[in-house]
Amino acid sequence: MPTHYYRIAVAFRPGPQELEALAFLVPNRPTEERLESFLTSIDEIERLSGIDFLGELDDGVEEVLESARAPRIWPEN
Repeated sequence: MPTHYYRIAVAFRPGPQELEALAFLVPNRPTEERLESFLTSIDEIERLSGIDFLGELDDGVEEVLESARAPRIWPEN
């Protein structure tokens, strides 16, 4: 039984930083915690899983997206 599961979402948004990412690492157990409390960086998920998720991107773009932890979940538009 896995101890955690993850989800990574990448969105294109016109502007200076065209790609944005959200990464979640959630324990595989019942919880009352808000989803925002499970935000993490893609780098952290890669470190734990051994998977390179955004390897096809330009290295500069990949580094920025993977190292950042989103401060909140994207607003609905």
